[in-house]
Amino acid sequence: MIAARLQELLSPLVYNQLGYDQLGLRSPILGLPLMMAAVLTLHNLAVELFLQSLMG
Repeated sequence: MIAARLQELLSPLVYNQLGYDQLGLRSPILGLPLMMAAVLTLHNLAVELFLQSLMG
């Protein structure tokens, strides 16, 4: 459920980035701050799921 929601949110951004790359342009949408936020969100989600699996 959470993974599906993250995929729903991030997929348009990734596909948009691919379009910019094919044109040889730099996309302003997926900058370093957004990528770091996505990575940290996924990391926190993984830690939370791991801890939940240990507790129950």
